[in-house]
Amino acid sequence: MTRIGVVAVVATLLVGAMPGVAAQPMQEANLLVSLPSLGTVTWRCGIAPGSYNLGFRVFERGASTEARLVVGGLVVLSRTVHPGHAWRLPAAGREQRLELSQFTGAGTLKATVSARFERRPVASHCYRYSPPNLVVRVAARR
Repeated sequence: MTRIGVVAVVATLLVGAMPGVAAQPMQEANLLVSLPSLGTVTWRCGIAPGSYNLGFRVFERGASTEARLVVGGLVVLSRTVHPGHAWRLPAAGREQRLELSQFTGAGTLKATVSARFERRPVASHCYRYSPPNLVVRVAARR
């Protein structure tokens, strides 16, 4: 075996033995909710324990959408997300709110997705079968 091959095997074994690496089984985004005419909201585990990422993707045939991440009552980030594009939000704490507004000729569509990642004794929110507590509100206005 070459020197590079040995280093790769040793590195793989060390990473597998590191505490916390196996505790993060879900690194890909998982569907949290699909919002009518707006898009989809996803979640994943952050790198630090107790941190979680939300994400938002506008439907291909949707319209540009104003999105805001609210943590602790403060707007942390805001962005315009265009059809077919996604916004992967940074890891934040256990309570996060995503506020979405879409303005079209037909009217305004607003949605709020509030996620609460509570401590769980059995399975953390890092498993796709263990989503956070969720409150979703969608309202259309002319």
